[in-house]
Amino acid sequence: MSKPCFFLLKKTEGAKLVLSSTWRVKDEFVQDILNCLRSFGLSMERFYDITDPQYHSERQWEIAKWLSEHQDGRKVVWLALDDENLLDGAANEKFREQFQEHVVQTESHVGLTMKDAKKAVELWKAQL
Repeated sequence: MSKPCFFLLKKTEGAKLVLSSTWRVKDEFVQDILNCLRSFGLSMERFYDITDPQYHSERQWEIAKWLSEHQDGRKVVWLALDDENLLDGAANEKFREQFQEHVVQTESHVGLTMKDAKKAVELWKAQL
């Protein structure tokens, strides 16, 4: 397992992973992601959930829709790790306030770095 992934998983033990990637639209793509996670030592049979594959919009909106359908009036501690920008620009204005302090933007050509993982843990702990 990569050091940043291991660090993040240990510090957020018990977290449930919800897939919001465009890869969620095909079962074989989801399996590819799970196989990749398993190759890093994460024993996962499936994701806790996947954002609605029929709902293609701005990524921020897809995540916000999932959150609104699953909070049930209780506090949900959550993070979005994504290489897409979920905070800036006109399209992300709608839920920007809700997403502040919940987003770590990665670089697609680099992946999750230790700096990203530490920021994610910091944001996670601030919500507890």
